[in-house]
Amino acid sequence: MCIRDRRRVHGAIIDSGTTVMVATPGILKVVTDAMPKPLDCHDFSALPTLSYVFENGDEYVMKPKEYMQGSEFPSTCSFGITPFHGKRSINLFKGTVILGDIFMKLYYTHFDLGQQRIGFARAAPVP
Repeated sequence: MCIRDRRRVHGAIIDSGTTVMVATPGILKVVTDAMPKPLDCHDFSALPTLSYVFENGDEYVMKPKEYMQGSEFPSTCSFGITPFHGKRSINLFKGTVILGDIFMKLYYTHFDLGQQRIGFARAAPVP
């Protein structure tokens, strides 16, 4: 799996029990370094598109409006990716990204236990 700058990632965990995406600080830094400062919660057009590419070459794209999370306060937004916390977690999950609900709401996820594989299809947009 790769991230937008083609930084090599060793694995991905698809987890419906995780609300956001979780990455090691090094991976997260690649993404945040590409973001403008200060962040404008009214205009996501300057933010990077995230692209996850799996070993088989399938690419799954997330636009800024899909990974940024709004708030009831108009000028407040939050980033849908958070770092692993604690040295043990960082070492245990080194090079791994958890793709949680924020990813899974965009891509229908099929867990095929019989064939030991996971399939994705772009979810239909919510009207």
